[in-house]
Amino acid sequence: MDANHAQCPSCGKLLLIDLCPQCTLSALSEGAFARESKTGPSIPGLTVHEEVGEGGFGIVYRATQVEAIQRPVALKVLKPGVDTRQVLRRFEVERQALALLEHPNIARFYQAGETGSGYPWFTMEFIQGEPISDALAGQELAPLVATFLMVCRAVAFAHCKGVIHRDLKPSNILVTPDGIPKVIDFGVAKATGHTPGMTLYTADEITAGTPAYMSPEKGTDIDPRSDVFALGAILFELLTGTLPPESGDFPPPSSLAIRQLPKSLDTIVRKAVESKPNDRYQSVKEFAADLRRFQNGEKIRISRKSKLKWLLPIAALLVVGAFAFWPSTNIPELVISKSEIVRLQSSGHPAHIALSHDGKTGLAIFRINGRAILFDARDGRELGSVSGKPFAIGYGRFSEDGNRFVIGFSNSTFRFYSAKDATPVSPAVDCADPGNWIVNIRHLTVAGTKEPIVLTTTKGVLRAWSESGTKLWVIHLAGPAYRFAVSPDRATALIGSPRGKLNIIDLTTATNKVIKDHTAHIYEIKYSPDGQSFACASFDDTATVWDSSGKLRYRFQHKGKVKDLDFSPDGKLLATPSFDGTVRIWDLSNGRERFLLHHQRDALSVSFSPDGAILASGGRDNMPRLWDPKSGKALRQAFDCGGAIDRIRFSKCHDGSLNILVQTDANELLVIPFSTLN
Repeated sequence: MDANHAQCPSCGKLLLIDLCPQCTLSALSEGAFARESKTGPSIPGLTVHEEVGEGGFGIVYRATQVEAIQRPVALKVLKPGVDTRQVLRRFEVERQALALLEHPNIARFYQAGETGSGYPWFTMEFIQGEPISDALAGQELAPLVATFLMVCRAVAFAHCKGVIHRDLKPSNILVTPDGIPKVIDFGVAKATGHTPGMTLYTADEITAGTPAYMSPEKGTDIDPRSDVFALGAILFELLTGTLPPESGDFPPPSSLAIRQLPKSLDTIVRKAVESKPNDRYQSVKEFAADLRRFQNGEKIRISRKSKLKWLLPIAALLVVGAFAFWPSTNIPELVISKSEIVRLQSSGHPAHIALSHDGKTGLAIFRINGRAILFDARDGRELGSVSGKPFAIGYGRFSEDGNRFVIGFSNSTFRFYSAKDATPVSPAVDCADPGNWIVNIRHLTVAGTKEPIVLTTTKGVLRAWSESGTKLWVIHLAGPAYRFAVSPDRATALIGSPRGKLNIIDLTTATNKVIKDHTAHIYEIKYSPDGQSFACASFDDTATVWDSSGKLRYRFQHKGKVKDLDFSPDGKLLATPSFDGTVRIWDLSNGRERFLLHHQRDALSVSFSPDGAILASGGRDNMPRLWDPKSGKALRQAFDCGGAIDRIRFSKCHDGSLNILVQTDANELLVIPFSTLN
C-alpha cells in the first residue's frame, strides 16, 4: 500500500483523497433517510429534540441535558460516512478548542463522548439568537461598534489560547435577545504550534472557510491576521448592509452606507482588510484598540502608508477626471459660474435632502452633528436651522401643505417646525422607544381620513401617531426599516428591510404584506407618478418594477450595485444608475433598454427635471451630468463639485429656470443655478 494514502475503513479501497466517494455517498444517503425517521441519536443523559443545523461533517441537534445539570444544549454529532482521518481530526480539534475557550462571548463546551455506533459527539451551550448581520441591521453606530468589540475580545482570547477560528462570518456570530454576541463553530479552527494537546494543521489541508470573508493567504500562511481580515469584512457588512466583495476590492464603507459614517471608520476597515497580511492590523487587539479610540472620540493610530494606499488612487482619478470630462466641441457646454453656487456646509455631509411639494424649500439633514438646515431651494439662502444636540437627527420631512416640517431624533422623539424660519411649532413627542432612532418619518393624510398623521419607523417597527402624539397603531416589519415610499393616493406605504425584503403596508387597514425578490439590500424605493407601479433599486445589481399590488413586471440588470432610480414625470421611462459606471434609461412600455449613458466611475444618483426634458446624474467622478432623455445625448459641463455626488435633485426658480441640488461627500450641499435648456 502507498504509505502516503489511507484505506477506506468501509470498503478497503486505496484513497487518493481523504474521502471515499462511493462509501461517503452511500452513508450520507442512509444518514439522510435515518434523520427523516428519527429525531436524532440516542445518548444517555440527553433528550434529543430536533435537528437545527448541518455542516460539512457534523449535524447539530437541539437537546436537553437531563443528568447532573438540566439545561438546554446544542448536540453536535459526526455525520455518518465522513469519519475519515481528516474529518475525525477536525472534529477533535473543535472539541479541544471549545474546551480551552471559556469566554462569555464564545459558546461554552459541556460534554463529549461517542454514540452507540461509535460516532463522536459533544455538547455545548445552545445559543438562541440571530446572525450578527441581522441582529445589528439598522442599529445605531455606537451600540453596533460596542457589540462588535465584544466579538473582537472573544477572538483575541481564542488567539491567546492558540486557536485561529478560520471561518468567522455573520452566521457564526449569534447575538442573543439580550444583545450578547456568541462566537460559534470552530469546526475548521487551526491550532498554532504552541497550543498544548492540539494538532497543528499541515500545508496539504484543503481550503477552509467562506470565500467572502476569507483572507487571500492560504495553507501554512494562515495566522491570527487571517481572522483580522474576516472581522474587517464582517464590520464592512455591518456598516454597509451589503456583502463583502469576493474580489477583495473593498470600497470605503461610507460610500455604500445608508447612515452617515465618519471617514475614520473607512480607514479602520481598510487597514483590517488589506490583501497583504503585513499591511493589516497585526492582531485583533490592535484592530480593537483603534475601534475603541474611534468609540472614545480619540485619534486612531493608522500608519501613513495605509492611508495613502487608499487616498492616492482617488486623488489621481479626480485629477484625470477634471480633464477627461471637459466639453468636446460638438457638445454644448453648460457654463456655470462658481461664484453663483451656494454651498451649505456642516461637519459631515448631508444624510439626505427633503424638498417641499412645490420644490421651493429644502431641508438638509446633517446627522453627525445633529443639525438640519432649512433653505430656499430657488436661491440657496439659509432660512434657519435646527440643532438636535445632544441627540442626532434621524430624518426630516415637509408637511403636505409645505407650512411645517417634522424631524425625528435619535432619542426616539419627533417635533414640528415652521417651514419659514425653522422655529418649533409643537412640543416634542416621545415615542417611548428608548435606544432606537427614528430612521424615517412622514407627515400625511391617509386615504379616506381627514386628520393628518405622523408615520415613524424605528428598528423593525412602523408606528402611526396623531399630530398631538397619540399612538394610533403599530406594525412589526420584516426587519429594520430602511427606505420608505408612500403612494400618491396615500393608501399604501413601502418600506425596505434587510436582505431584499419589502414591506407593503396598507395604511387604511394597518396591515403588512411582505415580499422578497431581491437578494441584497433595497437602497431606494419610488412610486411612479400615477401610483400604478413602483420600482426598487438594490445592491444585488438589479432594479425591479412592480405593479401596485406587488406583482413583478420587469427586472433590469446592471453589472454593479444600483443605489438610486427615478421615473420620468410622464411615467414612461425609468433611469437607473449603477456602480458599473453607467446610467440606463428603460422604456416601461416594453421593458427594453433605451439608452446607455456613461460615467467615468460609479454612478450613484439620477433625477428627471420637473418637465422631463433633462436627466441629471452624478457619481464618484464628482461631476453632475445632464442628458437629453429623448436622444441620450450628453450636455456636459466643465465643473467639478469637489466631492462624490451622493444625491442629485432638481428645484424650480422664481423665473421658471432650474437649479440642481447636489449632495456631496465633501460635507456640502450645493445649489447650482443654470438657465433652462432648449
